[in-house]
Amino acid sequence: MDRALTESETAVGVSEILDAARRHLSRGADTAAKSLFMEILEQPGAEFHALQGLGMIALRAGDSRKALKIFAQALEGDPENAELLIGLAAAHQIEQRSKDAEHCLRRAMRLDPANFEAPSALSQLLLSMQEIEKARDAALEAVRRAPKSTEAIYRLGEIDRLQGNSSKAAHAFRQVLKAEPHHVGALAGMGAILLEDGQGRKAERCLELARLEEPDTPHLLAQLAAVRMELGKFGGAVSLLERAVATAPADAQIHVLRGFANLHCGDFGAALAAFETASELAPELPEPLMGLATLLRRGGKPETALATIRQASEIAKGSAALDARRVEAEILFELGEWKTAWQTAEAAADGDQRSTSAGFGDGFLAVSSSRLALIVVDLSGALMASRLIKPFLTDCKDFLRVLCLPEHASFFRALPGISEVTAAENIELSRDIAPDETAVLLEGLPALVRATPLHPPMPSLEPDCPELPSEYRLDGQHDADSPRIGIWLEEGSGGPDPEALLQALPGSKVLLREPSAEILVHLEKTCGTPPILEGNMADLLRLASMLKFFDGLVITDGPVAHLSACLGYATLIICSTYDIPWYWRPCGKDKMRWYPSARAVGRDVDGGWNGVVGACSKLDLSETNQLRQAGGNV
Repeated sequence: MDRALTESETAVGVSEILDAARRHLSRGADTAAKSLFMEILEQPGAEFHALQGLGMIALRAGDSRKALKIFAQALEGDPENAELLIGLAAAHQIEQRSKDAEHCLRRAMRLDPANFEAPSALSQLLLSMQEIEKARDAALEAVRRAPKSTEAIYRLGEIDRLQGNSSKAAHAFRQVLKAEPHHVGALAGMGAILLEDGQGRKAERCLELARLEEPDTPHLLAQLAAVRMELGKFGGAVSLLERAVATAPADAQIHVLRGFANLHCGDFGAALAAFETASELAPELPEPLMGLATLLRRGGKPETALATIRQASEIAKGSAALDARRVEAEILFELGEWKTAWQTAEAAADGDQRSTSAGFGDGFLAVSSSRLALIVVDLSGALMASRLIKPFLTDCKDFLRVLCLPEHASFFRALPGISEVTAAENIELSRDIAPDETAVLLEGLPALVRATPLHPPMPSLEPDCPELPSEYRLDGQHDADSPRIGIWLEEGSGGPDPEALLQALPGSKVLLREPSAEILVHLEKTCGTPPILEGNMADLLRLASMLKFFDGLVITDGPVAHLSACLGYATLIICSTYDIPWYWRPCGKDKMRWYPSARAVGRDVDGGWNGVVGACSKLDLSETNQLRQAGGNV
C-alpha cells in the first residue's frame, strides 16, 4: 500500500514537472526548461518526452547536429513517436537534408492520422523545395485534420497567395485574424495582398500591427519598408531597413532593398555600399547589379550602366530577367540605339506574354492576313502607339479594327484610319478574332514598326472632338490675357502638394478632376479652390475635348499624360520617381523627343517635390504652343 502510494506520487510529480518544462519552452525560457527536462531524464518512462524538449532547445540554439543526435536517440526507444519524427525532420531541414526531412514527416503523418503538425510542416518544407502544388496538398491535409487550427489555415492561405490566388488567400487570412487578431503571419499576408491591390495605406496599417507583435523580425521590417517606399515615405523606409540589416546582416535581399531606399533618398554612397554588400553576399542575385546599373544611369554613365545590366541579364531568371531586359531597353533608347532597343523590349514583352486564349491582357493570337485587329489593354501604351496608325497601317492593310473596353470606344471611333471599333468587357480570342484577321496588341505597335522619335506622326491625330457644354468651357471665368492651365493630379501616391503647385503656376488654374474632400478643405483655407472640371477617364473623347481648352496642362504620369502629349498639347508631366521614363526623355545624341510638346520632371532625389514646384513656376508655353499652332503634334 505504501509502495503503491509512493509510485503514484512520483508519477504525478513527473507530469507536473513535464508540464512546467513545456510552459517554459513555449515562453522561450529555454534555460529553465532545459533544467527541468534534465531532471525528467532521470525518471523511467518519461525520458522520451524530455529528449524531445531537449532536441527543440538545441534546434532553437542553432545546434542542429546536436538536435539530430538527441532525436535519433529518442526514436531508438520509441520509433513510432510522430512528434519525435517531426523534430527530427526540422533538424534535417536545417542541415539541408530535404529528402530526409520529407521522409520523416510523411512517416509521422502515417503513424498519427490525427496529427496536423506533420502535414503543416511538410507543406512548409515542400514550399522551400519549390514544389508548390504538393505543398498545397499537404496544407489542405493539415486543414482537414484540424479545421480550426489557425496555423494550418494560415499555411494554406500563404500558399494560395504565392500561387496568385489572392481572393482565396485573403479569405484564409481573415479566418485566422478573426480567431487571432494579432497573428503576425496573417497580418503580413494581408499586407502583401493589399499592397498588390493598390491599397498601400491599409497594407501599411496591417504591417504596423504585425510589427507591434514582433518589433525586430527582419523580414517584417523589410516588408513594411517596401510598403513605405511605395507610399513615397523613403526616409522612414531607410530607418526600418537599417534595423533589419542590423538584425540580419547576411540577408542579401534586405541589403538590396536598403540600396534602393538609399537611392530614392539621394544617398548614393550608401546605396552603392548596400548593392556591393548584397553582391558579395549573394553573387548569384541579379538585383544588386540592377541597382548598380540604376546608379550608373543616374550618374550620367549610360554605357557603363548598359554593361552592368547585361551582366544582370546573364544571371537573372524569371521575372528578374524580364525586369533586367526592360532596363536594358530603356538605356538603349536613351543612347539612341533604336533597333537594338526595340529588339530587347520586344524580347522582354514576349517573355512576359501569358496564355493567348482568354480575356483582356492575356496576349494576342497571330495569323497571316491583310486584315488587322488591334487589341487595347494598356491604355498608356495604346495612346502612344495610336499616333502610328495612319502612316503605317492604312497604307498596307485593307481593314483595321480596334477591340477595346466600352469606356474607350468613343475615343477610338473618333480617330482617323480605324475602320471599326468593337467594345467588350473581355475578349475570347478564339471567338472574337476572325480567321482572316491578325490580332496585335496596340501598345506593341511601336515595337512592331521599330518606331523612333523621328517616326512620322499622323497628319492629324486629334480626334473629332464634340463641342463641350458651356459649363465645361468656363467662359468668362479666367483672365483673357493670362494662360489657362489645366491640372490633373493622381491622389494617394505621395504626390506633390496641390496648394504648392497652384501657387507656383502662372495664369488661370483649373482642376480637371475633383480632389478628395480633405484636400478641398485644405485648399479653401490656404489659397482658395480654383474652378473644377469633372474630367473622367471613362469618357476619353470628352476628356480630350476638355484638354483642348487649355494653353498648358500639368498632369501626373499616366494615361491622361499620354493622351495630352499624343494630341500635341503643351504638357508638363510629373513623374513619381527621379528617374524619368524613357518615352518622356530626350533620346540619342541629338536629344530627340518622342513627344515634342511635352516636358517631364521627376521628384527630388531626397523624395521631395521642390523641383516639380520650381518647374511649374518656370512653365514656358511658348515653344509647345508654337509647335501646336504649326500642327507639329506627335
